[in-house]
Amino acid sequence: MDESEGARAQQLQPLIDTPLPPMTRVQVAAIIQGLNTGIDEEILNTMLSYVPAKPPEESLTILGMIDTVKLILNIKIDKDQKKLMEVLYSIQGTESPIDMANPQHQRSLAKLMVSYYTAIHCKGTPLKANSFFFLSFLLDATHLSGIERLYAKKGDLFGVKEPIQDLNVLKANIKETATVFSDLMLLEEMRLEFLLRKMEDPFETEKYGASFDAMLLASSSLLNYYVNDFGMPVCLRNIKSDKRMLRLIKEYGEKKPELVVWNSLFVSFIDTLSLMLDPFVIQLANTHIDNMSSYFSRSNWDQTIPDFTGKEAKEQKLFEIFKKVVTDAKDNPGNEHPELFQELLIAIEKYMSYQLQKTFTDQNDYQVILVTLCIGFEDLLEQSRKTLLYLEAGAVLLEAGAVINANQQADGAKHDKTTGGDDEKEFDKEDRLRKHLDERIYDLRAFVNLLMSKYAFAMETPYSSESSDTDSSASDMLDSFREE
Repeated sequence: MDESEGARAQQLQPLIDTPLPPMTRVQVAAIIQGLNTGIDEEILNTMLSYVPAKPPEESLTILGMIDTVKLILNIKIDKDQKKLMEVLYSIQGTESPIDMANPQHQRSLAKLMVSYYTAIHCKGTPLKANSFFFLSFLLDATHLSGIERLYAKKGDLFGVKEPIQDLNVLKANIKETATVFSDLMLLEEMRLEFLLRKMEDPFETEKYGASFDAMLLASSSLLNYYVNDFGMPVCLRNIKSDKRMLRLIKEYGEKKPELVVWNSLFVSFIDTLSLMLDPFVIQLANTHIDNMSSYFSRSNWDQTIPDFTGKEAKEQKLFEIFKKVVTDAKDNPGNEHPELFQELLIAIEKYMSYQLQKTFTDQNDYQVILVTLCIGFEDLLEQSRKTLLYLEAGAVLLEAGAVINANQQADGAKHDKTTGGDDEKEFDKEDRLRKHLDERIYDLRAFVNLLMSKYAFAMETPYSSESSDTDSSASDMLDSFREE
């Protein structure tokens, strides 16, 4: 290693402990006041007044903020929170992962700073409330600590656009991915815990009444801006998917590492379809589609599917149909054509019928991949069904709130137009998502039922049986893997 390389290596440090970009009170206030949070104006102004007019001489770090909040609120972190801190500390780089040219990063940092300074001025709240606030703060801070690099690392270790040919390299990489999958699964488990606790009135406002510190409650509300309960079904599917991958790594990581990678690739099928079921993130599917298409081509796998709808047999490329759905969403926002999603599901079923076993001629390989696909699609249907239930329940509550607001206005009550407008925007967004999902879930259900009947023999084999670690946590499964 030459001198310049050595200098660069020395500059690597945990991203959680790198100096954060400075922000003034004016900058923070402009961002927060533009969010239409619904927080009482007087309370919000007080919270903003806690932010220093000028950045402190010693730059803030995510690690320092977490430690300070933990100390002030008298938090004793549990084993999962401790493990997450270790994960964050292991993610290294040379500069803060926060890009101040990115509006989303600006908003996230502004929210975290306001919540941080509010916690410092907290007058004292019940332990249960403090614990929930800290969990909210920790999860928000996680997204500003480079956690997305774990997802990129997983792709790099498996090979994103082309297969890794050297089996020894692949075996070493897969052994390392066990830690990555475990870390990502831990994050999903903590998100799920947070969403479950969020539904249970963690601040117990009715019990403590006027003695409760309204600032911390408002600060928690600010941290949870953009957080929706219908994220739970996604967390559950991700956890189940990560568990299956950890089991496959444990079983095949040494004796057939390429099978682990192939299964991960087909999990991308499921993830891509999940993105397509949400009109607000569907364009993110493009990256998955491009990567899968490239991997297929570099592996010389045939993605051609027959089309027998016409008088003469026609051929299509599977990922061209994926692209067609995404392009339609881009060209017709709010008026996407659900029949294209149906066409994609038919294409996937044809691929599974005509090409999957031709590509994976080893019966065991075929069986394992087939089970991954069938279980994955079944879990996606369950995710969609539960998400739709949350959206429908939320629509009822929002409509009830609209009626109350209308009655208040009719009675001459003071009405916060800003908050009302924000509720209307949220209602419109959730209504569009509900409509988009509702138009596609029937076809998804029919598709899954077809797979379950057609490939029932596969689902009844040992390849799909849930081992004794079904209910194990991420750390438990990783420990089990390391003991092998």
